[in-house]
Amino acid sequence: MAEPTVARLIVRAPDAPETVFALLLPIVRIGRSPAPQNDLVLADGAVSRSHARIFCDHTPFRLQDTGSSNGTALNDLPLSPNEMHPLADGDVIAIGPFRLTYLAAPEPEEEPESEPAEPEQAAEPPQRRPASPPAEMPPPAPPRDLPRRLAACPARWPGMPADASRWLQYLPPIYAEDEFLGRFLLVFEDLLGPVEQVVAHFDLFLDPETCPEPFLPLLAHWLGIDLAERWPTTVKRQLVKHGAWLHRARGTLPGLRRHLEICSGGQVAIRENVDRPHTLAVRISGAERLLDRPLVEAIIRHHCPAHVGYIIETS
Repeated sequence: MAEPTVARLIVRAPDAPETVFALLLPIVRIGRSPAPQNDLVLADGAVSRSHARIFCDHTPFRLQDTGSSNGTALNDLPLSPNEMHPLADGDVIAIGPFRLTYLAAPEPEEEPESEPAEPEQAAEPPQRRPASPPAEMPPPAPPRDLPRRLAACPARWPGMPADASRWLQYLPPIYAEDEFLGRFLLVFEDLLGPVEQVVAHFDLFLDPETCPEPFLPLLAHWLGIDLAERWPTTVKRQLVKHGAWLHRARGTLPGLRRHLEICSGGQVAIRENVDRPHTLAVRISGAERLLDRPLVEAIIRHHCPAHVGYIIETS
C-alpha cells in the first residue's frame, strides 16, 4: 500500500537542483546551522543560524520567523519576528536566496457509509433533524485571501514611516508615531548594523574557507601555525584548515609530505637514508608556485629532529 501524501516544501535555490522536504515533524526548524540544531539546513550566509520554524502539530500549519537578521517573507510580504502566520497551499516562503513552496497534504476523501437496511415502517421522515447541535464544532478553514491580509502585520507596524528605523519594532507601538525617533535611530542602526551582522554570522569567521583574510592569522595563531606573508591566500586557508592534522602528524613523513604539498602545490617524494644514515632526500615536482628554498628548509626543520640532514631536489 502506498504511503499517504504528506505536506512538503519544494526548496529552490540559484544554481542548485530542486529538492523536496517532507513536513513530518511537529516543529520543523530552518536555519544555516547543521543538524541537530536545524531540521532543514539552508547553507548560505544570508540565512541565520536559527532562522524560522514551521509548526506542523495541527492544521493549518504556521510559519514563524525567529528574529532572523535578514528576515523572512511570505508571498513577498515581510513577516514580523516571533509571530505566527498560517500557511495555505501554494504559499512561497523567501529565506535569503532560497524559495520554499508549501504544498499542503490533500484532504482524505470520505467514503460513503453503508447504512443497514431497515424496515419501511421504521424509517424516519427525511425532514427530521437533531434537536441540538454537536457539542464541539470543527475549526473554520482559513480564508483563501489570507496572504493578502498579512499586510496588516508587516515587519513595520502600521503608521510607521517608510524611512524610519526598523529598530522601532522592538519598542512599544506608541513610539512608532514619533517621526523624530524613527529618524534618530537610523543613525545607530547605520553604525551598529555591520556589528550586528558580524555577531549574527560569527560562525563564518571561524571557518578558514569563509573567514576574511585579515582574520586568518588569528585562526593560525590559535592552532600554532606560522603563516608567511608572501604565501597566497589559498595556501594560508589550506594550512589553517588542515592545521589540527598537521599538528598531530608533526615529526612524521606523511606530515612533512602533506605540509610541502600544500605550500608548493606539487608532488612530493621523500626517501630516507640516501647517502648516509639520518638523511632525507626531498624531491618536489610539478610545483604550481615559485619555490622559496629558505621557506622549504624551514618546513623541513619544523618536522625533522635537529640531527637529521636533508637534500632538496626540484624538477
